Amino acid sequence: MTGAIYSNLGNVANRKGETQRATTALREALTLNVAMNDPRQIAVTLERFAAVAVTDRQVERAARLLGAAQQIRSRLARLPRPPNVRKPTRPPAPGGRTRRNTLDCAVQ
Repeated sequence: MTGAIYSNLGNVANRKGETQRATTALREALTLNVAMNDPRQIAVTLERFAAVAVTDRQVERAARLLGAAQQIRSRLARLPRPPNVRKPTRPPAPGGRTRRNTLDCAVQ
């Protein structure tokens, strides 16, 4: 969870134009996410590094980072879903919302 916090801090810093501060926070996020073996957060952090690269007008670097993040996400898509992640069992209700009953809400 801590890696996600640093990643969010990096994202906020980049949006403020503080790319050096963003890079520092994102490096810490990446270090923690790798240590925790969290590929989803690693992909998010790489995407945020790409956003910093775009802010710094380093478009080739941004493209490489986005490619690396996409590669991680592609590998994750091929893995079986964890047992605690359920697929929707009912079609969406009109208007795109998923119908839920009280039991469904209590379980999640």
